[in-house]
Amino acid sequence: MAERPCYLAFSRGLVANKGLSELLGGEVLYRAVGSRLPKHVKVLAWGRKPSARRAVEFARRKGLAVTHLEDGFLRSVDLGDRDAALSLVTDELGIYYDATCPSRLERLIRAPIGAAQAARARALLRQWREARVSKYNHAREASAGLPSSFVLLADQTVGDVSVRYGCAGPASFQRMLEAALDENPGAPILLKVHPDVFAGRKRGYFDKLTTAQAARVRVLGQDVHPVALLERAERVYVVTSQLGFEGLLWDKPVRTFGMPFYAGWGLTQDELAAPERRGAATVEQLAHSALVAYPRYLDPETGRRCEVERAVEWMGLQRTLRERFPEQVYALGFSLWKRPIVRAFFKAARCGSCAVSSNCRNGLPSRYGDSGRWRGGGLLYGWRMAFYARSGWEPS
Repeated sequence: MAERPCYLAFSRGLVANKGLSELLGGEVLYRAVGSRLPKHVKVLAWGRKPSARRAVEFARRKGLAVTHLEDGFLRSVDLGDRDAALSLVTDELGIYYDATCPSRLERLIRAPIGAAQAARARALLRQWREARVSKYNHAREASAGLPSSFVLLADQTVGDVSVRYGCAGPASFQRMLEAALDENPGAPILLKVHPDVFAGRKRGYFDKLTTAQAARVRVLGQDVHPVALLERAERVYVVTSQLGFEGLLWDKPVRTFGMPFYAGWGLTQDELAAPERRGAATVEQLAHSALVAYPRYLDPETGRRCEVERAVEWMGLQRTLRERFPEQVYALGFSLWKRPIVRAFFKAARCGSCAVSSNCRNGLPSRYGDSGRWRGGGLLYGWRMAFYARSGWEPS
């Protein structure tokens, strides 16, 4: 019987990740100073973080193999600080967003695929679009008010390592914006802000627009699921954002101003010259490599490894369930310990602390009187709980 592999982590966060051992198929240990190393151990390095540099240096001194990790391209329902990743990529050569060195993903994309793999990739592309999934899946679909067609630009967060290792920088975002305006005269330009900026965790690259730019550029003022945007977009402009990869999955023309993993294969219009190790590839090769062969997936219901199709199916179900609720929910009569449960249940709707209150009056629709009773409808349960929900409208 083959010995179960063992992995050494230099981050306590990695060790605390409950699904990591299942995804890797081996035990994950924390590297304590002076601890004895197990046999056949591999060192884990998360992307290009400082802890990864320490891990790589340690492995070099000890003559150990290094496995680089990152979140997969279908990560989770919620953002990284709220939800554990359901997919993970492993790379023994580099990491996919570092264009300065080879990666396992590059080798996978470059390798020819057979007829069965190509057919699977095409079926996966259809499933991806039908399930309306993305890397993160917490936000609601874009509401009414979008133009029928437009050019889509993707902002990213300051400090995103994919920008630096994708041969780009702050000036790349300005070049992207200028090119979008020049190359699409008269077309509406929509700028999508990164979800972490809306969450207050990070800053984006577009803090200010000039008067001339602001006249043509519409900054999306709320965090929306990108699928409806990709559906309607005529073209997609990115620096290194995953939105460019998803644009290709939606069969959209994509213009890049950095060197992300999906650029340089003849599928995108690239501002930068591609590394010589990249060549021509098909969308099927890209999709099969990036979604099937490169990542590993965890079934959130069983806690066991699964295939990408199962992960897409489950994530699509979460999207459907989240969209069933109205955009805004008011809840009344809930005790303190029940309020977090209510917010979790109505996660896709806006359900603020003021609204979830047993004695709340501010911000409620006018059909609530001074007594707090609903005078025109709604739902009332026997245990003194009621909620009123609306999607930008109020019953007459």
